[in-house]
Amino acid sequence: MIKHCIDNKMPFGITLIKHGVEAFGPLAEPFSIGCTANIYQVQELKTGSMNIVVYGQDRFRVLSILRDDLPYLTGRIKLYPMTAHNQDRLIVNRDRLFTYVNRYTQNLIKAGKSHLDLEDIPVNPVNLANFAAAILQIAPLEKQRLLSFDSVDELLSELIDIYQRELAFVHTFLREKAREGIGPFSIN
Repeated sequence: MIKHCIDNKMPFGITLIKHGVEAFGPLAEPFSIGCTANIYQVQELKTGSMNIVVYGQDRFRVLSILRDDLPYLTGRIKLYPMTAHNQDRLIVNRDRLFTYVNRYTQNLIKAGKSHLDLEDIPVNPVNLANFAAAILQIAPLEKQRLLSFDSVDELLSELIDIYQRELAFVHTFLREKAREGIGPFSIN
């Protein structure tokens, strides 16, 4: 599948697995909302497999799963863009979230857990929400829940709440690390 996507310069879909396993078993049951992924970088390995770097593009809803003879799941999807219900709230929440993401990223850089450039933080509300969700060090099921928000203003509001919690968590770890001289740590 990945070779086909590389050769044809086309995206593929990513969904979190609801039930089952990714490989070496019966085909998994995915969640109904996922994201298209574009291949950004490919490293071919001597074993014939590949390491790839992708970036998410468009949110989609799975309409049906096609159970054919392929060794991977395929399905029919429909793009599922977010709407913006309240423009005033959208701008206020975008600005608040931008500040939180900036602080969070600075703390991850201090902790040695990120090589992000602070200038890479987007200002477009939808792009900021997607970026903010992607860099969060939270459980996959919590990230999946973020995909289910219909409006970007509601998503921004939810991300603000999560960032407030996560910033307190990271700040406490950094303070403890500095006080006790602890080396690198994982915030997962």
